[in-house]
Amino acid sequence: MRGRKTSVPHQVIIDAVILFKDRVIATDNDGVKHVVVGTNDVWMDISMHLNGRISKNALHLFVHNGRHGVKEALGLLPAIVQENTNQMKKPDELYCQTDSDLTDDSDNPDFLPKKEFVFTFSPSEWQQIQPQEVIYKASDKNRPMRSCRSYYVLPKGSWTPLLAEHFWEHTNLPCCISFKRAKVFTEGNVYICVIGRCSICCSHFKGIVKEKPSGNSRPTRQPVTYIAYQTSNESIQDLQMFINERMATESNVCCYKDCSGIKTLTPTLSNEHIVIEILYWNNDETTCSSEVGHLIEVQLCDIPQVLIYKDLTYELRGVVNYRRGNSKLRTSVGHYNAYCKRSGKQWELIDDLKKKAVSSKENTKVICEFVIYSI
Repeated sequence: MRGRKTSVPHQVIIDAVILFKDRVIATDNDGVKHVVVGTNDVWMDISMHLNGRISKNALHLFVHNGRHGVKEALGLLPAIVQENTNQMKKPDELYCQTDSDLTDDSDNPDFLPKKEFVFTFSPSEWQQIQPQEVIYKASDKNRPMRSCRSYYVLPKGSWTPLLAEHFWEHTNLPCCISFKRAKVFTEGNVYICVIGRCSICCSHFKGIVKEKPSGNSRPTRQPVTYIAYQTSNESIQDLQMFINERMATESNVCCYKDCSGIKTLTPTLSNEHIVIEILYWNNDETTCSSEVGHLIEVQLCDIPQVLIYKDLTYELRGVVNYRRGNSKLRTSVGHYNAYCKRSGKQWELIDDLKKKAVSSKENTKVICEFVIYSI
């Protein structure tokens, strides 16, 4: 049985790709040559050169998969020398492979190193790739009253390039993900499951959408709950000024390839609580390891009692004190205890080595590693 005849001969495609060789092949910082990503404009130019008889996605897949010796023609792979393989194996050689010989841990995703990342689609992108309902006529004799059935699929030709673009933005890897399937589950723990595999390094790709977004959903922002504060004078009086600078809006030019848009970063603080880690560095100790960094010792009354961010007021609730071990390293085995602020200027030391809380004065000096504020 033979398949349908191709609309464009393979050699014609290869000749067209060779004409654009300088743009089809890119070189990374290590000097390794690879085929450019599918979103590059060169694929559209080659498609137009062929009068649109083959799409840009098909061209990219043709080259990335190395079909019909195109990579050899581009010089990415050495020329293949055909050898005579007509010799028949002996019968005892045909069945000498065991199950362990036929399985390779490199083909099993459970044995491969994993990299996890999150794609955030804009409302317009989700509108472009969200599942669509397909209705077809049912012919189930056991259910004559049911004339049609339906299922959901991702729109053809729109979701694969978008996923590939987000993959490149998050990883900058020259992988060519060939998406095998995408299933939509209207009921279950997962809403969408996408399976793919890189045709170059054979890495596996699995993407999931856990639940269906609501109709008016927008990309969510994760509020900041943890901040590292660095001081060089053993004082944290300017903590409010640091919060103002840390949470200021920043605007810069987008660093994504072929994009000159302005990217705006607007941090937001949690409306419940914030934890601030105190780091002490001398001006001449910027190259020291954080393990040997000093811990500042301050009086409880010298810690800012209130922090203000927009219309939110955070009050100091407690200080985490750390008693270092014999090695005096920040990561050494030591003991933590907490100074909790009570009404007025009263403080209590909570120590699991003591049977009950111990009252403390506001002029008590503590080795301050974390300060905790809440609304």
